[in-house]
Amino acid sequence: MYFCSIATVDGTAKQDSDFRGKSQKQVQFNPGQTTAVWRVRILSDGEYEVSESFQIVLSEPVMALLEFPEVANVEILDPGDEVISETGSGRSWVLTLLRPPFG
Repeated sequence: MYFCSIATVDGTAKQDSDFRGKSQKQVQFNPGQTTAVWRVRILSDGEYEVSESFQIVLSEPVMALLEFPEVANVEILDPGDEVISETGSGRSWVLTLLRPPFG
């Protein structure tokens, strides 16, 4: 088995106010496994906000090496913005997520 640490880093979006990551601080990979799921919940405060962002960072691999990208830049948009996209080039990824509807 292989492990790496995973964490969020606040940007304009703040943990427990705009999003909530799992309390799990490591992701496990079995031999031959190349993907894993780590969920982040986007929170709605019921008010319109401009887009906000934060990062998901992989670090400290155990019995493994990290390849690029090691950081995912996440952008949260409000429902009124109506855009969801995922783009990547070279060493970085940008994930754009839609905040849950108001109410």
